[in-house]
Amino acid sequence: MPQNRYFLREFEPTQSSLTITDEEFHHLAHVMRKKVGDSIEVTNGRGALAECTIQELGKDKAYCKVSTLTQGKKNSFPVTLALAFLRKEHLEFALEKSTELGVDTIMLFPAARSEKNELSAHAIERLEGIIISATKQSGRLFLPELFIKKSLSDAIPSSGCAFFGDLDGEPLPAIPKSPITIFIGPEGGFTREEKNKLEEKCRGIRFHENILRAETAAIAVTTLFTTQKRL
Repeated sequence: MPQNRYFLREFEPTQSSLTITDEEFHHLAHVMRKKVGDSIEVTNGRGALAECTIQELGKDKAYCKVSTLTQGKKNSFPVTLALAFLRKEHLEFALEKSTELGVDTIMLFPAARSEKNELSAHAIERLEGIIISATKQSGRLFLPELFIKKSLSDAIPSSGCAFFGDLDGEPLPAIPKSPITIFIGPEGGFTREEKNKLEEKCRGIRFHENILRAETAAIAVTTLFTTQKRL
């Protein structure tokens, strides 16, 4: 983990100085116990990585001077994980690990067999915090975008290649050079009606020879698709 890395969404690459507040300040000052003169890294989750020097530590703010700036390059063929609502701990685990593994976008949606039909504002805020932490931990410069969809139909893309997990599906195909969306159902799997809807735009594939839990499938296919697309 880049222990000196902090997240500041408002940071723009044109800035020569920045101010760290709130949870990131607490982590910097009270967990990592940084001092004036120490070097840190700051990312905005949009590709910018600034190397900074702490110039002043206030009661609730840290003032930093930018010394160097790196701008990362966004993936030309993004991978989207479209995941049905899972149990809280399973959903959080899946999002954390898929973020670490390099997924570009995350879409969450209620499926017929999901335990819940919606996520509370608090739950969404917690998921966003998990994604930010995993982005920093893994050294990524781009924060995955999180979208909450009202239904499976709303999550199905109109373009690009899309696949969904199907125990009766074809083997994993060669991965095309295009944006990809991967659908994973809830703990009980997709219903026949949902499969019919997915088959209109997506290909059903078997992710593994064994039957995987939903959160395991999310990790497995994210690894396969992000790794192969970056070779």
